[in-house]
Amino acid sequence: MTTLVIPLSDPQVDLDGIAARAIDCTRMIPGGDDAAVVVVSAVSRDEQAAPRQDYLDGVAGSIGERARSLVEYGDPAVVILDAAAEVEHPVIVMASHGRRGVERKVLGSVAGRVVTGARCPVVILPGVTVACPVRLRHVLIPIDSLEKAGDLVEAVIELLGPQRDIAPTLHLLDIADPTPPRPAIVHGEAFESSHEVPAHALRRVAENAARDGLSATWEVRIGDRARQTAVAAREGEADLIVLAARSQVDIERTLAGLLAELVSQQLPVPVLVLPPAWLRSRDAQTPINTAWAG
Repeated sequence: MTTLVIPLSDPQVDLDGIAARAIDCTRMIPGGDDAAVVVVSAVSRDEQAAPRQDYLDGVAGSIGERARSLVEYGDPAVVILDAAAEVEHPVIVMASHGRRGVERKVLGSVAGRVVTGARCPVVILPGVTVACPVRLRHVLIPIDSLEKAGDLVEAVIELLGPQRDIAPTLHLLDIADPTPPRPAIVHGEAFESSHEVPAHALRRVAENAARDGLSATWEVRIGDRARQTAVAAREGEADLIVLAARSQVDIERTLAGLLAELVSQQLPVPVLVLPPAWLRSRDAQTPINTAWAG
């Protein structure tokens, strides 16, 4: 069974309730309605743990018997990662940041460090107050490497397994370098005929996904990776973006840039991040947690 690890911050700090919104978004996660839940929070040594514990106890109580609370002293990222390491089939669901001053930077850095150190999938919610989708209908998958595109889609299919009856559409997105100058966007077969990129690779991956019972489309865009991903998410009405973060650079540039674009465009699209350690374990065929749900 999946265990959702949901970090919550001090409600006096997270004035917009961005972190607490993670609880509402668990409904869109495969198996989320029945998953065990751990709501976790870190407090510093100069804070009183009791008020935070009371807050988390109330949150866990509102979820039901499948939820429990955990308050620990220490570094927030370490506390979150330790909580995930202690349960089976963890999925971390957390907000990217608050929206006020210094706290925005602090919470943002925690999310980045969690993704860097996580050995399980991590769902990052952009810092917007719009409600999350409750069902997965359209899943956007930016392709970071054409050579590994098939492996990435296979991982996504595994993770979405419990929702096969809903049959979300996978949309594969390759973003080409803007230099030399090319048309702003070319779709499908028209782009393949231009021979500018091996678009046939995307078509082949889409066909393989179809054999697994999922509908898949693809396109190639030209321009900034983060911006074009956000635009594709808006135009395609994506309910989820799946991002492979194969290095610290991917986290610092691609993920951070994408979250900034989602916030600026007020798009409440969660980002499922497949962290470096998770991807390395899968590439080595010794997966740490290849199942989203057991």
